[in-house]
Formats: sequence, structure tokens, C-alpha cells
Amino acid sequence: MSCMLSTQSLGWVIGGTCDSITEAASAHISCHATTNSTVETNELLKSFWEAEEPPKASTLTEEEEQALTFFHTTCSRLQDGRYEVQVPKRTSVPDLGDSRKQALQRYTANKFSLQRKGNWSAFSTAVKEYSELGHAELVPAVNLSKPPVEVYYMPMHGVIKDSSTTTKLRVVFDASATTSTGVSLNDTLLPGPTNYPHLTHILTRFRLPIVDLSADVSKMFREVALHRDDRDLHRFLMEDDSGVIRDWRMTRLTFGVTCSPFLAVQVLRQLAEDYVDEFPEAAKAILTSFYVDNFLSGADTLEEATHRGWWYRSDAKIPRDATSAGLDVESVPELLKFINPWIECFLPEP
Repeated sequence: MSCMLSTQSLGWVIGGTCDSITEAASAHISCHATTNSTVETNELLKSFWEAEEPPKASTLTEEEEQALTFFHTTCSRLQDGRYEVQVPKRTSVPDLGDSRKQALQRYTANKFSLQRKGNWSAFSTAVKEYSELGHAELVPAVNLSKPPVEVYYMPMHGVIKDSSTTTKLRVVFDASATTSTGVSLNDTLLPGPTNYPHLTHILTRFRLPIVDLSADVSKMFREVALHRDDRDLHRFLMEDDSGVIRDWRMTRLTFGVTCSPFLAVQVLRQLAEDYVDEFPEAAKAILTSFYVDNFLSGADTLEEATHRGWWYRSDAKIPRDATSAGLDVESVPELLKFINPWIECFLPEP
């Protein structure tokens, strides 16, 4: 057997031929050795365990602290129990410019594209649902003369997902579209901190129980009211029934606006904090088992899942403005419902 030692860019390589190779043996024999004289063994072990450690709680930045403080200062509750929020704004950014012209151009292009694909009717129906549900309103005539710096028109388009079993077409707003000054709405807003548990923690806890419970919040963003002072920053263009393009504005949080996820989740957390004394287990579940709008929890037995203290069957026992959960235990648990007027979520059908 003859061997040859050579140096390569990645280190030393030893190679050669083997004198006797049987037919059953592989024609290629490999030998790999790696050494690192500059890093001690304990340092290698330390770096390995650091890579495998679960995520640590992060320290909030100054802007994240600002957004959180702003929420607690401005969040309020309406008479029907719905939460109302304001959007946290940056203090030192250039002014917004004209945004309506671009929104109109993109509206026209989007309409042409959807008409060509035969999806305009579905898109139009989806947008009109906003006004029917009270999630959007026509811009008051007195507000139409506001200067561009005080308003923002969000371009929108439709996203089609044929695999979806619920919503085939979704309306997506683009709050990152720049205005004539090169500044977008998202540039002027604070995104806020990540205020929900790490997915690793939720999934780890979810794997422990035998009986699983999963749910999601229906239209989570649009269940949180937007303060009147911020609605003109959430304008969009859409035809009315007569085909005339009108100026609309959102009255609820909008998907596509950078601070909406933070505000929606913070409202959910606020809900838990408001009722922690009355419904301690439900509050704990909300704070630890929600990943944005998705809920994952469980119990060790079916009986425990249906009779735990934070599941309530009778609406009469629950204040209408409180959040709690009611699980129908007549046969198989099939419905998980939060009674609060602004939030409903359901377990999948068995």
C-alpha cells in the first residue's frame, strides 16, 4: 500500500492505493480526521451546548419600550367590550407625501389583472365585506381636504390560495408603499416588540398532554377597533355599487400595517390581565398558549379537557364583557368559543 500526504486549502489530505481489494469490498476507502489545535475541548463543548440552548428572553429596545408604554397609555375599551387602540408613531421621520395617486394606479392595474383572471367579482365582494361588517367606512366629506401629510392611501391586491378550505381570496394591503416623499406609512410607525411566547415553548408544552386542543381567532386584527384619529392613515380606494371609485378608511386594525400584529396580540394579553383574578386559568392559557392568533393546549384526559375550571358551558355565568371559554360536553368536545364580543375561535370538527 502506498500513501501520499499533501496540503490543501482546507488542511492536510492523505491518499493512496490499497494493494488488495476483494470484489465484495468497496473500491473506495475513505478516512477522515479533523483536529483544531487553537480551540480547547471545553470551548468546543461550550459552543455546542450554547447552540442547543432554548431561546432566552430578550431585552426590549428603547423603541419597543416606547411602543409598549404607548399601548398602555392609549388603549381603551368601548361600551360593547371591544378594545380600541392607537398606532404608535415614530417621533423623528420625514413627513408623508401624496399617496393617493399611486394607490389609484395600483387599483386600476389590480382590477385589470383580476378581471383577466376572472377573480374581480370575488375580490370586490371581499372588500365590500369590510363595510358590511363595520370594519371600514367612507371617508367623511370634511376629512377629504386633509393635507397629504395627515393621510395615507394603502394600495391593495388580492391573493388567491386555491388550497384554502375557508378563504380562497384574501385582500392584502400594502402599507410599505412609499409616498411622493419616499416615506411609507410603515416607516412612520413603531413595530413594537414580539409579545407572544416562542413557538418552541408552545410546541413543547403542546406535545405533553394526551388530549390536544387547538383553535384560532377569527379575523383577529379586524376584531380590534382603530381610534378615530388614526383612521385617515388607513385609507384605500374602492368602487361603490354604482362603479364610482370612493375614498374609504379602515375602522379596525389592518393586516399589512407593521404595528398591527403587536397591537392585536397585546390586546389579547390585556384581556387576560383584565380578568386574571376572575378567570386565572383562562388568563394563564391566553398568555402562554397563543402564538399570535393560534391556540395550542391540551389535557391528560378527555374528562379533564372538558371539565377544567376555565371551560364554562353556561353563558349565563359569564359577564358579557369578559372572556372565558365554553366547551360543549354533551358528546364529543367540538366547540371552543370565547364569549367576548370581539373574539371567536372554534375547534376543528371531529
